[in-house]
Amino acid sequence: MVRRISFADLTHTGQLVASNTFPYGVCLVAAYAERYFDGALDIFVCKYPSDFSEYLDQGIPHIACFSNYSWNCSLAYAFARRLKQIAPDTVVIFGGPNYPLTLDEQRRFLEQHQAIDFYIQFEGERALLALLKELESCDWNVQVFKQTHRPIPSVHYLVHGTLIHGEHAGRITQLDEIPSPYLTGRCDKFFDGVLIPMLQTNRGCPFRCTFCTEGQDYYNKVHCYSSRRVIDDLTYIAERATVPDLIIVDSNFGMFKEDVAVARYLSELQHVYGWPRYIHVSTGKNNKERVLEVAELVKGAMSFSATIQSSDPRVLQNIKRSNISIDQLITVAKNAGRIGANSYSEIILGLPGDSVSAHRHSILSMADADVNVIRMYQLMMLPGSELARPECRQRYRMKTRFRVMPRNFGCYRFAHEQFACGEIEEICVANDTLSFSDYVTCREFNLTVELFYNGGVFEELIQFLKWKNVRPSQFLEAVHEHILTEASSVLTEIYTGFRRETIHALSLSPEELLDQLADPRAVQQYISEEKGNNELFKYRALGFFIIWTHCTMRRFRLLKAY
Repeated sequence: MVRRISFADLTHTGQLVASNTFPYGVCLVAAYAERYFDGALDIFVCKYPSDFSEYLDQGIPHIACFSNYSWNCSLAYAFARRLKQIAPDTVVIFGGPNYPLTLDEQRRFLEQHQAIDFYIQFEGERALLALLKELESCDWNVQVFKQTHRPIPSVHYLVHGTLIHGEHAGRITQLDEIPSPYLTGRCDKFFDGVLIPMLQTNRGCPFRCTFCTEGQDYYNKVHCYSSRRVIDDLTYIAERATVPDLIIVDSNFGMFKEDVAVARYLSELQHVYGWPRYIHVSTGKNNKERVLEVAELVKGAMSFSATIQSSDPRVLQNIKRSNISIDQLITVAKNAGRIGANSYSEIILGLPGDSVSAHRHSILSMADADVNVIRMYQLMMLPGSELARPECRQRYRMKTRFRVMPRNFGCYRFAHEQFACGEIEEICVANDTLSFSDYVTCREFNLTVELFYNGGVFEELIQFLKWKNVRPSQFLEAVHEHILTEASSVLTEIYTGFRRETIHALSLSPEELLDQLADPRAVQQYISEEKGNNELFKYRALGFFIIWTHCTMRRFRLLKAY
């Protein structure tokens, strides 16, 4: 008997397509299972909730697999819970990094999400295949299997409140063992002019950053696909690409010798197909010469990422990032302009050991390094990261709040039911070196950087000041001080509103926010942008409007006077 199995890597579409990427991860897992079962599985893969709804209208799958990321957890579970209500025998399997690391937290997660039969931790291919084999041996009966209490590597499940779990499944070292979802045609339907194709040339990260879900020892070794596999996949994509972008999901692209060959072939594709015009990557954190060589080969299509997160030695030590050369990252950023590439840096507010002075210094050092864009994030407490563990929270006396994730909400359909849901995130707003008041102060400085540095609006002025030996950091500090101390500043109301919304968006209760997002009327307020905006982007836009309006009115009055 052929078993119907679905793989849903869902994205919210209420306001726009929030995660507009191919469902590449679940396609890899599906391709691996399909090869073993050789026609015994009727596989369906989807990205859009509407596609999943239409699929369910045609019949209920025997097995329903869902990806679980911070941006689709509530959406995936909303479908899974309703599916389990009408079809209790359907096997519901979740997998992905949005899952706690400690056994107690894992047990609580599964208790709170009882529609999930099995959770797969870390790499999914081998673990899912092992689970499917066990279920097949029990005639696909979940309850019969669970009564055996058999552990499966990397698979977690509950039996009467007891967490059953196996050891971590061994990672796949020869990645070509996974069939290509591109070459098998599995991804063809996703070339729709909206979704961006994704590709992985290697897996793993040699660094142990505690805020990242790949900072675990499990991922510490890097394993590569063969050059032949990567070239074949890239050729297949280039011949069908309907968007100018490509996402390479490697953690450190450009840092390894194999990346040079990939970049060289991408350059050939650019010449033949005019694709890709934009390559989105996280570039290597060390080995700057090779990163520069890779970026030069793709003719500036790839931005440099000087993702220092912080320049403060204490913070870097606390997050186990001291083995990354900050000087190399800055050197790479400085050389970006030479080869026509943009550069950006990522700074995270609220890391252990952070402070107002440390946060500002991190930002200003990137401005003085001529980084084009400084992306300022808040510390998300990702369940699969070391920093989210209870002992880390206690060690650094971290205080957190919850907020609605921008764009990640909407109203959807299951059978004849219309329902609403959205995603929330937990962020750190204070720790033993950063008070909540300091957090708000740092956020205000972030707004100044968005208004007066990012986007290059004042690039000519900044270059002129540099000619006069005035550093960008000095310019930003002077502007910020003037805005906050000058009572009649045209931006006073902008900063007041930004401060108010920054604080108002934070909640102590995740349940309260999730209940609110289950109300279609409330979700409509988010869709219409009455609520839930990205405060930095909103007030950046308002600030530009007010500044240019103010300047235009001044010009008009001067002209009228003449």
